[in-house]
Amino acid sequence: MAHSGKSLKDIRTEYGVWTESVRSWLKKANYLDQYTPENVRLSAFEKENKRLREELRILKVTAVLLAKN
Repeated sequence: MAHSGKSLKDIRTEYGVWTESVRSWLKKANYLDQYTPENVRLSAFEKENKRLREELRILKVTAVLLAKN
């Protein structure tokens, strides 16, 4: 329904519901689209990548400090 290309008015008429109901359904559909398994997995990878980059930065700083002594 959300990707059918129909207008809110067409959907409202077809299903016999209020326009606000259709808007609510579309908002919920977009919200749920964010939590597909692929998006959850991508988010986990991004979080891990951020953590690993920070660890690498710390290791580089530590290596420079140890090399000076």
